Amino acid sequence: MTTLQELEIRVTRLEERSDNQREDIKVIGSEVSKILLTQDEILKVQRTHTSKIDALDEKLNELATVVGGHSQTLAGHSQTLAGHSKTLAGHTQTLAEHSKTLAKHTRMFETLFAHFGIPLPAEDPQHN
Repeated sequence: MTTLQELEIRVTRLEERSDNQREDIKVIGSEVSKILLTQDEILKVQRTHTSKIDALDEKLNELATVVGGHSQTLAGHSQTLAGHSKTLAGHTQTLAEHSKTLAKHTRMFETLFAHFGIPLPAEDPQHN
């Protein structure tokens, strides 16, 4: 084989390799284009989601403020209720003491009436 023939064979192989590489580059270019389009779509979706998340975050902050206000109101009501419970306990104790005193007075009058022979008045269910 002559040098010219060898060169022609080598050139033919190099041209085939070159054609194959061009085809590979086209495929790679196509794939890169798809990747870039996909990346653009992802960025659009990401921007939309970020916007929605920011809006939700703002709404949550507003709700946290409202809940904080309600918590303060609830704490105030709890204090008021505690005060009323204390007052009620005091009134309950006073009522119990008055009931004891009334019971003692009732026994005393019953004893006095019995001692002097005075009949006890009949109970009036309408006014008792």
